[in-house]
Amino acid sequence: MPYYRKLQKIGGSSYFITLPKDWIQKNSLNKSEIISLTESATGDLIVALSKFTKNIKSANLELDKTDRDLVIRMATSAYINGCTEMTISSSDKQNLKSVEKYIQSRFPGFILRRVIISFH
Repeated sequence: MPYYRKLQKIGGSSYFITLPKDWIQKNSLNKSEIISLTESATGDLIVALSKFTKNIKSANLELDKTDRDLVIRMATSAYINGCTEMTISSSDKQNLKSVEKYIQSRFPGFILRRVIISFH
């Protein structure tokens, strides 16, 4: 069932839309919960429930199986939701270092415990 919403502007540079109340209730979401927004290859914006819960303490992310930008969004979601330890693995050393540098520069007080270079 498609939902239609008007794009609204707040302030000088931010835009927002509202989410349907029945979708919020059906998914048992509350104020301040994190949802995921992902742009598809066709330019569509996909709204999804966050893959991380508020009580998460550790996360394992495999860079080889996921797009780098999605791994960064997942890491951000984990950090926002209280993740204190993260393991990132990849066979691509350059991509892994790029994600590691991003995480260390953006998440104050967060310690990246393990970065694994795996060879398949």
